[in-house]
Formats: sequence, C-alpha cells, structure tokens
Amino acid sequence: MTDLPSHVEVHEEGPREGFQIEPGPISTADKVRLIEALSETGLRHIQVCSFVNPRLVPGWADAEAVVQGFKAKPGIEYTGLWFNANGLERALAFRTKLTIAGGIALTASEGFTRKNLNRSNAENIEAMRKQTLLHLSHGVPVNRIGVMAAFGCNYQGDISPAQVVSTIEDGLKIAADTGVQITQIMLADTMGWATPARIERVLGEVRARWPQMQFSLHLHDTRGLAVANAHAGLRMGVSRFDSTVGGLGGCPFAGQKGAAGNICTEELVKVEPAPHGDHTRGLGGFAAGFFAAFNRSKRSLALDLKRPEGQRAIHRLAATADVVIENYGPGTMERLGCGYDTLAKLNPRLVYLALKGYLAGPYEHRPALDEVVQFQVGLAYMTGPPGQPLRAGASIIDILGAVFGVVAAQAALRER
Repeated sequence: MTDLPSHVEVHEEGPREGFQIEPGPISTADKVRLIEALSETGLRHIQVCSFVNPRLVPGWADAEAVVQGFKAKPGIEYTGLWFNANGLERALAFRTKLTIAGGIALTASEGFTRKNLNRSNAENIEAMRKQTLLHLSHGVPVNRIGVMAAFGCNYQGDISPAQVVSTIEDGLKIAADTGVQITQIMLADTMGWATPARIERVLGEVRARWPQMQFSLHLHDTRGLAVANAHAGLRMGVSRFDSTVGGLGGCPFAGQKGAAGNICTEELVKVEPAPHGDHTRGLGGFAAGFFAAFNRSKRSLALDLKRPEGQRAIHRLAATADVVIENYGPGTMERLGCGYDTLAKLNPRLVYLALKGYLAGPYEHRPALDEVVQFQVGLAYMTGPPGQPLRAGASIIDILGAVFGVVAAQAALRER
C-alpha cells in the first residue's frame, strides 16, 4: 500500500527526550536556550519537559524552572509529559503556556511494562482507565492511544502485529468505558527493533482494521534504520512523526545502554536555506541536474565566520571531525582563525583539504570560474569546431578538482 500524505507534522521531542537521558548536569539556562532556538526553526510542536519523579529521572528535576524560563513563540504548541496524578498537577500549573492533552499509553510487551512501570499489562490497563478519568475531571482532552514497543522488545523479543492490534483494542475499550473519542494512534519503536518490512507489516494490519484513524510514528535509531523506517511509514500514509534535534534521547529503561537515540530531526527533515530552499533546485540548462546529483541528500549549517560565535562553532565541529574541506581564496581561512594550523591544534588527526583556484601569482585574487579556466587551458576550444569554441558541457574543472580532493582525503584517512 502506498498512500503518501499531503502534509507531514514533525513533533520535536529533543528537549524532553534528550535531557532525560543525557549525562548531566545540564543547566536550566542551557535547556531554555535550546527550546528557544528550536522555536526559531519553523517547528510547530515542541515537547519541552517531563513532569516526572526527579529521583528516577534527575535530568528533569528542574521541569518547572524550564517552563517558566523559556519565552513561548506564538503559533507553536509546547507540551510536556507526565505519568501520574502528581505529574498532571504540575503540568496544569502551566496551562496558559503549555498545551495540555492526555493520552492512553499502553505497551505491546509485558516485559517492558514491568521494567518501565513496575506493573503488569493488566495493571497498566486499569491505571490508564483511572488516568483517563482523571484527565477528564480536569477538563483535559484525551484523543490518542500510544503503543510502546510496537515493533519488538529487548525483554520479550518479537512483537507480532496481532499483539499490537490487541493492545489498541485494550485502549479503545478504555476510551469506550470513559466516553472519549480516539482519533489518533501512535506506534513507538521504543527499543529500535523496527525495519521497513516490520513497519509495513504492522501498519498494514492496524490501518486495515482502523482506516479512519490518523497514525503517527515514534522511531528510535538504535540500529541505524530510523530514516528508512520513516520512509516506509510515509509511504503507508503516516502524517506525523516524533523526532529529536541531533538525535538526542532514547529510553532510559530500554536495557540498551549507549544505544543511539531517536530519529534525528535534521535527517527526517531535509534542511535547506530559507525561504526558497536549495538554490540548485531552480537551475536550468547544463546545471539542471545539480540538485539531484549533488545536493539532494546534503545537510548544511550556515555560519558567519566573520563573527566570533561562528568561529567558535567551527572550532567545536573541527575538534571531533575527520575531514574539513574548504574552497576559500588563499589566506582567507587563516585570516578568519580557521586555517589548518589553528584547527590541527584542536584536532591533530584532522584531514584538511583546501580546494583552490588560482594559487600565488598574477591571478591569485581573481575567482577561478570554471568556464574561464576551460578557455585558458584550451579545453573549451577543443570541444568545438574551429572558430566556434564550446564549453565541455559540464563544470568539469570544479568536478575533477573535487574528485581529486576526495581521493586525496580518502588516502589521508587510510594512512591515518
């Protein structure tokens, strides 16, 4: 089944997911800065904190201070997470700043329910029934069922589509008993067991059973398949995805210490310059294939190297990078404090590739435009009849220079 949605919602959970599992302490001010920075990216849904027991999740001992501290931007839905009456009461104190909505959270794995919540599935169903009534008594809407460990479990192994269907049925029974209308079902790959085939199999079963529902996916990248799984979900009609900036997060009770976190927002969303996207999308003529060939899968970050904060960012990135490639004019990177000698002090194993046009000499201050160089070396003339010199038909000077540079970088990495 292929049913691409007309639009997709991205729900950013980096602050909540990330700060609950990242080694701390992480200051309240840094958490606030991240939330406010994410608010400037175009996101419309950001989960900012967890109202949980600070003894169990010390990373969110300052939940109230964080919510008080960040400046909410109009048009963005900020949410929090809670698991019990105490957490709900704490969240309700910020009802004017947070969007408060409840859900029925169940688990397809008995083993994970016991590890995560210290209760059986039957006990959890009863707890969810009581929590749904609690939500309703406070005027909190409930319209979603969430199924954890929907694709597999580190404590129980494979989870069949039938188990997921049965878990959803349990949630719908709670909804019927409490008088709420469910419109959305979220399937979580809590421990990273999903593959594209599993996504298709489970989604196929539940969509066939409840075609009127909106489905969302919460994916982890434990085995490096999160983006492929998201693509499979997209083809199955999923229109909402949870993700985290930088791939932060991961479940602290999943039994896989050090595993990768959630699907990375930057990988789920191809980030391109505002407001019209990558400029190579609109190129025509001989450059019409540039986007598909070179830039389709590129992810980028724009930094102003003339500003101290831009230089500091480059230094931080270079400290853990394998390769730095630059094609500024001779001496430019050195003047900006980002030349090889500077970066090599931060990372002695760094491979530094400088792609230059004209080197020292009469042309060193001129841009080495591809077509100009083709004419200078006779390449353009060689490709046309006498008196009608033509270009080679592609930016072969740029491309060949880059190819030679990549080969050199690979050789340096191998030698390193």
